[in-house]
Amino acid sequence: MSTKVRVNLREMYPKYYNQDCFVEVDQDVYETMNKYDHIDAAYKRKVDYHKGYFSLDRSPFLELEKEGFDVNENLLLKELISFIKLTIKDLPVKEKERILKKYVQCKTLESIAIEENCSMPAVYYSIKIILEKIKEVLIKNGYDIND
Repeated sequence: MSTKVRVNLREMYPKYYNQDCFVEVDQDVYETMNKYDHIDAAYKRKVDYHKGYFSLDRSPFLELEKEGFDVNENLLLKELISFIKLTIKDLPVKEKERILKKYVQCKTLESIAIEENCSMPAVYYSIKIILEKIKEVLIKNGYDIND
C-alpha cells in the first residue's frame, strides 16, 4: 500500500484557489507533480536568463520588438548589407580579395602586404580607394552615408 501525502492546492494552484484546500494523494503522484513543478521552474529561469520570448505570432520580428529594436531599421540594415555585397562582387578580383581579407578574414595590413608581396602603404591606399568606390556607389543609389 502506498503512503498518502497531504497537499495544499492553494500552494500549487494559487490562480484557482484563494483559500487553503487540502487533498490527500499517493506518494508517487505527489513526486511526479513535484518533479514537473521543478522542471517548469527551471525552464522559466532559463528563459528569463536568456531573455527569450516565444509566441505563436507569425511575425519574425516579434522578439526584436519586445527587446526594443526598431524593425524598420533592421530591414534597412539588411538591405544595405546586401547592396554592399553586390557592390563588392562587381569589383576587380584583386580589390575584392583585399577588401575581403581586411574586413571578412580580419587580417592586418601587414599580413596582407606580406601575402601579396607589396608594401603596407600600397595595401592601405588600395583599401582606402576601394572604400571610396563603395561609398560613391551607395551615395549614387540614394543611401545616406555618414563618415
